[in-house]
Amino acid sequence: MENFQTWIRSRVTEIAHPYESAPEFENKFNALLDAAAAKTQAEGLPDNYEKFSEANRSMATLVSEMRDYARHKRLQQLNEEAWEHALRLCPLWPFC
Repeated sequence: MENFQTWIRSRVTEIAHPYESAPEFENKFNALLDAAAAKTQAEGLPDNYEKFSEANRSMATLVSEMRDYARHKRLQQLNEEAWEHALRLCPLWPFC
């Protein structure tokens, strides 16, 4: 699972660029990513291509929405406010 968690975190970093997580949100955000990684692996990922693709699309949608919100609100970093805003797009398996 560790490699999958690393992959998720690197994809999030890539999608969120140029934004990073705010220090006060980083631990919570990493825990949310780890929980999503655990859910995807419980579904037999990354071997199940359909579920893997769904998780990848959901992650891109969620993090892109966070990034766009941060840009619109002129935030310096991704924070809980951006996360809460992005959650309005749920359901996005395996995140919400």
